[in-house]
Amino acid sequence: MVPLRILLLEDDDNDAFLVRRALSSLGDKVMLARVHNGGEAIQYLQGRGEFADRDKYPFPALIVTDLKMPLIDGLEFLRWVKNHPICKPLPVVMLSASGTPKDVQEAYRLGVTAYFVKPVQFQELVKLLLLTHEYWRQAEQSKPRNAANPPRENTPYLTKRLGYIP
Repeated sequence: MVPLRILLLEDDDNDAFLVRRALSSLGDKVMLARVHNGGEAIQYLQGRGEFADRDKYPFPALIVTDLKMPLIDGLEFLRWVKNHPICKPLPVVMLSASGTPKDVQEAYRLGVTAYFVKPVQFQELVKLLLLTHEYWRQAEQSKPRNAANPPRENTPYLTKRLGYIP
């Protein structure tokens, strides 16, 4: 089974640790890459700079992002993703401490796939992340595969076809 590749945008080291720990029970069913903000995530998705090695930094099948981050926050990053022809189909899950209606509505207006308020209890975070993982793993396996929709594990397809993602 190919692991579900998740790109995590999280500026807080403690929250990133908790997400990694919550997903650790999945073992090799998940491959988690973490960046600290939307700017790093854009570089990651473009395969630029330190993220140029797609064997080390594979293209994700799912993005999980915080809302409040320095430089480029979750909403600006979401706007970039949804305006980018290659990245637009990627599911983006927002996991934020903010549950204010304004933030939630803006995220959905920009095209977020799902918005969750970070649970206070660690066990609730584990449940939420395991359900999210299972849902997207099943969705990824159900996608039809053809030249127009290459398997995500075939990231060389994108880099050969495009060189990099602008």
